[in-house]
Amino acid sequence: MQRTVNGESHAFCCYGCCIAFQVKNGKSEEWEAAWLLIRLGVGAFLSMNIMLFSLLLYAGAFTGADARLLPWIHLLLWVFATPAVIILGGPFFAETWREARDGHVTSAALIVLGVGTAYLYSAFAVLERGPHVYFDTAAMVLMLFTVGRYLEAAGRARAARNLEPLLAAESECATVVEGSLETRRPVREVGIGTLVRVRPGERIPLDGTVMEGESHADEAVITGENRLVPKGVGSPVIAGTINMDGPLLIRSNRAGTETRWAQICRSVRDALSRRSPTQRLADRVVGVFVPLVLSLGVLTVLYWAQWLPFDRALLIGLSVLVIACPCAVGLAAPLATSLGIGRLARRGCLVREPGALEELARTRLVAFDKTGTLTSGRAHVVRIETDDVVADKVLARAAGLERHSEHGFGHAITEAAAARGLDPVVIGDVRILPGRGIRGNADGQVVVAGNRALMSELGWSVALGLGELGLSLE
Repeated sequence: MQRTVNGESHAFCCYGCCIAFQVKNGKSEEWEAAWLLIRLGVGAFLSMNIMLFSLLLYAGAFTGADARLLPWIHLLLWVFATPAVIILGGPFFAETWREARDGHVTSAALIVLGVGTAYLYSAFAVLERGPHVYFDTAAMVLMLFTVGRYLEAAGRARAARNLEPLLAAESECATVVEGSLETRRPVREVGIGTLVRVRPGERIPLDGTVMEGESHADEAVITGENRLVPKGVGSPVIAGTINMDGPLLIRSNRAGTETRWAQICRSVRDALSRRSPTQRLADRVVGVFVPLVLSLGVLTVLYWAQWLPFDRALLIGLSVLVIACPCAVGLAAPLATSLGIGRLARRGCLVREPGALEELARTRLVAFDKTGTLTSGRAHVVRIETDDVVADKVLARAAGLERHSEHGFGHAITEAAAARGLDPVVIGDVRILPGRGIRGNADGQVVVAGNRALMSELGWSVALGLGELGLSLE
């Protein structure tokens, strides 16, 4: 099976190996989700066995002649529950301890108190040969809340994977030119003044200046403008943009870790871990809510202990703690934020501050100052004008040329030919002329697609009507 981990595709023989690899090598989001999934798998196995024997207890299967087995069944439940509580409850216990050292109380404290009390009471009942144990309560409460934690972690990991292709600034490599040698180095190791070669179709890895070559760059991811920008000697280039149709030699003017693209990548990654205003409000509410619930649980036990056996009163008090846990607030807000950031990233929008999503939800009117930002970002052929030549013949020849090009207009032409069911003409001796166009030979004839400058360079004249039409559309 193929799986993307840390932005790279890996092959695994089974899902278990994939999970183990993520635990050992995955980044924070993937590591956390994989580790929680392992906890869920082991915890589910133990919890299912606990529930099986607990259902037999509730059904009265160990009465009469089988009553002698009851202490052994209680002991068996204790054996299953101990690792289940340790494995599933580990994150909750650790969180409660960390927050308690800082003088804070979170919703995890309610889970720890409820589960811990049920487990300790049941363990005491086993030692004293009591009639009732509640190991199933402790195990299943942890299972349910761990499922919630896993869904949150999996959502963050999925958002991080969606962002990985866009935010690969520091993990990409650059082709560094030193004399006659070219070596591939991580972008983070490239300093100021380094010569870097960027081939057509590659993402420009560094901010710098073009020293050699001509091309066009797609800068939409930085500027929002979908129009290709011509680049020549002396032109500035921006890290993160894409070199379209010609090789470029660039001299960097910033270190690889200090480019604008790297800064954007870091800020978007931080947005996945930062808490939104709603989450911070939820934390403040929980800080007041948890002590109230603890007090209510104690009062509940004291009240019912006057009318019921203490174990029944304790169980009622525990139910208050578990049911009142505001984990929906603690899980829903970060999960919605992570999924929102990932969903927007797939559509080309980078969120640098989680609070922006909440502001966007309250927005009722958006004003755009230019139409270029509202396009799909891909060129399409909308009309073909010719001078006494069949349009399909022109399109077939142009498609034969442009399928050798990485230019955005070239893709639009080949797609238009395919939509009309045309077979591109076979073109040989194809040469890309950066900044001007592309040329080749078909059946002994020179075929060219390019701008007015290329036509003038070849000594070709453009029909008067077509020339005027072209100027009117610029």
